[in-house]
Amino acid sequence: MNCRFCRAPLSHKFAELVNSPLSNAFLTKEQLNESETYFPLTIYACTKCHLVQIDEYKNAREIFNGDYVYFSSYSTSWVAHAKRYVESMISRFGYNQDSLVVEIASNDGYLLQHFNNVGVPVLGVEPTTNTAQVAILKVSRQSRNISRRHLPSNSWNLVKLLIWYWEIMFWRTSLISMIS
Repeated sequence: MNCRFCRAPLSHKFAELVNSPLSNAFLTKEQLNESETYFPLTIYACTKCHLVQIDEYKNAREIFNGDYVYFSSYSTSWVAHAKRYVESMISRFGYNQDSLVVEIASNDGYLLQHFNNVGVPVLGVEPTTNTAQVAILKVSRQSRNISRRHLPSNSWNLVKLLIWYWEIMFWRTSLISMIS
């Protein structure tokens, strides 16, 4: 298996969580007496770029479909964390109405809404239709009308940096919560 970001071979196991059923695949009443499929849940950390990731045992289209039930905004503490994160990013990097914040796997807009609320244009990329529709309702017309001319030539570096930074912040927060 290779890193999804830098393509380096993955060998460092960050955590071994044994087996788990497919996330958000709730069983119907009729399926309760049937066997449920479990998949290995091994988390790797890339030794080259430090991205933490899991192996892909199930095609993304099978996981992120119209029945996807996880909406990040259901967790008020997570939304509050996202707001603090956005305030920190704006303070640190000076994002404003001339900036563009791109989030991959933006779910229901739980993070981007906070940039949008202070006038920073946003672009969310989300594979699940139902969560993306909720996110669209949270962002302004200004953000919905972003065109290619708004994307600087080095925009993919910004996207990669945002993903990398958000992953680190997520794991740091999660580890601190588990230790505390």
